[in-house]
Amino acid sequence: MNTSDKVPNETLFQKRHHVLIVGGGSDLIPRLRAVDTNVQTSVICRPSVLKFVYEIEKNNKVLVIEENADTQAWVEHAGALHKIDPFDSVVSFAEIDQDKAAAISESLGLDYHSSSTIEWVHNKLQMREQLRSTGVEDIPNALVMSAEEVMEFGQKWGYPLIIKPCKGRASAGVSVVHGPEDVAIKFERSNTATAPRLEPSPLIVERYLQGREYSVEAISEGGQHVILSIVEKYKEEVSKVEIGHMIPAILDSNTYTEIENHIVKVLDALNIRFGITHTEIMLTEEGPRVIETHVRAAGDDIPYLLQDSLGLDPLQYVVEQAAGESIYERLKVDVQRAKRTQKGVAIWFVHTDLEGELLNVENTEQVSQAEGVVEFIPSFELGMTLEGLKNSYSRLASIRTVAETPIQALELAKAAADQLKLQVKVNSNVGS
Repeated sequence: MNTSDKVPNETLFQKRHHVLIVGGGSDLIPRLRAVDTNVQTSVICRPSVLKFVYEIEKNNKVLVIEENADTQAWVEHAGALHKIDPFDSVVSFAEIDQDKAAAISESLGLDYHSSSTIEWVHNKLQMREQLRSTGVEDIPNALVMSAEEVMEFGQKWGYPLIIKPCKGRASAGVSVVHGPEDVAIKFERSNTATAPRLEPSPLIVERYLQGREYSVEAISEGGQHVILSIVEKYKEEVSKVEIGHMIPAILDSNTYTEIENHIVKVLDALNIRFGITHTEIMLTEEGPRVIETHVRAAGDDIPYLLQDSLGLDPLQYVVEQAAGESIYERLKVDVQRAKRTQKGVAIWFVHTDLEGELLNVENTEQVSQAEGVVEFIPSFELGMTLEGLKNSYSRLASIRTVAETPIQALELAKAAADQLKLQVKVNSNVGS
């Protein structure tokens, strides 16, 4: 049965089921309550994500903890709430503070990802060590505190290399080092990178994985994994910021199966037993290799791309599972059926290397009405300062398209993006 065929508010529980949401979650919190009339929610979060707690007044409790509170403080405050109004489960829909969710669930004896799993997922150094120890992958990497240590790694393993924060996000601070002459400037670039809600973390250096890049979207339950789709990704070569995605990826059946089997091994090695995951991989000459993985839904509107392509909403399965419903068997059947008739979809992000003041953007109405476009979302503000493409927040708009084939969808998205005309004041001159 497809989720669209489900009866709304079908009763799952004979009595109330109280869920503690750790962190924000945008519209997923109201959707969680809508799964069942007996589902109730409370939230514990930091001030900076309070705006993502939609329909805040419909929660039993909302506790805002100071921005820099340590994990023990989160555990103690959640424990105090639990004594007043006991929780039946813990969930976390956003990446920030998933470590707090793990610690709280362990303290209260409730199910969530283990602290070990969250550490492996959040810390790329720890992820590499866990994949190495379980025999899944063995990618050379190291923690580095100076440009000299990067040079030593390069002398041992060769170039090119990649430097990035071990707990980075939004592609901030990702730098490719092509040779010794690049090391000093690229180390400084990575070491000083900033992005919203990016907490400082040490840098790691790795052997640069070369090949085609993809992401794999999956949902797990009871240690079993359903692959929703493999997404073909497009990145800007210097900054490594993602500038486009396409579904389904253009792969032969053998390569698809190879990627699928490898992802199952990775998820098992990281002890990911439930929930949605977003795993970025490089298809190298040696086979698929993980770049990073996340125990959350993908960003960049990929869940909406999946819905456009497959005709099913992955986030609905996420909230149903969070409410306590078993979704594995139904999801498996729904995905198999949907892939027989899936459409080609793509998203393209408008970006520029220009630096200066954004004076004007023309043809936005034409882009919205262009062939194949299902959504055009501007993220620019006139008068804003452009600094080139440094991270995902540097992108100026997104264009989502649908067509018969993924290549057609991608071409339509790019063509729509080309219609936008940017007027930028660069060094006292106006360029476009």
